[in-house]
Amino acid sequence: HDKKRLFTSIRNLTLVTPSDWLNNHVEKSFLGIFPTRTINNGIDTGVFVPDAESSLAADRKYLLFVANVWTKSKGLGDIFSLRNFIDSSIDFLVVGLTQRQAKSMPPGITGIKRISEAGQLVKLYSGAYCFINPTYSDNFPTVNLEALSCGTPVITYRTGGSPEAVNAETGFVVERGDLNGIAESLEKLGKLNYQDLSKACRERAVALFDKNKKFQEYLNMFQELVGIGSSVEVL
Repeated sequence: HDKKRLFTSIRNLTLVTPSDWLNNHVEKSFLGIFPTRTINNGIDTGVFVPDAESSLAADRKYLLFVANVWTKSKGLGDIFSLRNFIDSSIDFLVVGLTQRQAKSMPPGITGIKRISEAGQLVKLYSGAYCFINPTYSDNFPTVNLEALSCGTPVITYRTGGSPEAVNAETGFVVERGDLNGIAESLEKLGKLNYQDLSKACRERAVALFDKNKKFQEYLNMFQELVGIGSSVEVL
């Protein structure tokens, strides 16, 4: 009750969420009395770019999984189970593990500790056949955006705002825990023109999730709210 009283006592408040999913929840809460809008998270599309050399250098197809911290809610257990649904000719690469987790990966799954250097991630994203995000709890994960920006299609669970990153031309959305759905999505992926798909992924990331465009959306909102007449642009 104190939280409601304090938050709703602000007379001039506009709420911004990084996903439509969260925006819908805000509108249903006591904060729904305030205007809301969605401004997605952005990434540096000048850093996360397709690396042709990495794509050509991949001797075998691999599926990529990336998280800052791998927990049950991020779907680590589902990755282990998914290994039984996918042909052994396709490798699994899981990035962001602790040293202990990396050493305990089951057969057919390669574990890598957390990578902080963007260039290394770009190579892994670009070389992957597909990026899979089996998260059970998320808002609007930037790993999806990074993969798209590197020209890699995304398969994600229908969790939070994660599905909002992709459309029919750039990836697939499956229900949480639907490992058959992931396997079927990969089969569909194999029937598509991968070059066109990769191009569509990159174009979507640049058009919708470039960080400078997101900064500009915030500046435009600030101008609107405080009534500044002249435009301010991101340099």
